Amino acid sequence: MDLSSLFAGVDNLFKFLFIGGLVMLMTSMFYPLQKEQELEIEINNYNKEVKLLNRELSELKEEIAKLNHSAIQTESNLEALSKLHSTNKAKDLIISAKIKGIKDEFKSNYDTLYKKKQTTEVKEIILEFNKSKIVLLHKYANSYDSYASKLTYWGIAFMFIGLLGWVISTINVERLKIKELKKP
Repeated sequence: MDLSSLFAGVDNLFKFLFIGGLVMLMTSMFYPLQKEQELEIEINNYNKEVKLLNRELSELKEEIAKLNHSAIQTESNLEALSKLHSTNKAKDLIISAKIKGIKDEFKSNYDTLYKKKQTTEVKEIILEFNKSKIVLLHKYANSYDSYASKLTYWGIAFMFIGLLGWVISTINVERLKIKELKKP
């Protein structure tokens, strides 16, 4: 059996170990970094959505206060118009039309505010989902860090073994070539 062919095959194995270790090391450096960046982007988006929702909630509270004030005025206007009933049918029709207009306007304002409230509630539910998503992403990022450290150690070990074996096998192959050349 020719030993030079054996060392040539082992040489490829050591090259594979070295390159595999290098890939493991690079992966352990950049993959967790990428995941951390994705997590930071998700947190940033979540914070933006929270600020927007808080702003909407404050605007909704202001509109509710305005609607409450409007309700008090509408009630006093309706009471005043109710007392104006007279024997004149035309005047009663005008008063009834005004009362109906005031009620319709108030109902329209109330419906608009109610729809905004529902939209805000849906956004709150979405934010709760996003918050739990961020917690999960953070948990996964921590596990990526654990895997990355293991991958780093294995990558360094494979690189060291591969490089050392590659150098030794290359030296042995060169020695065998020199022996072959010295043979008569």
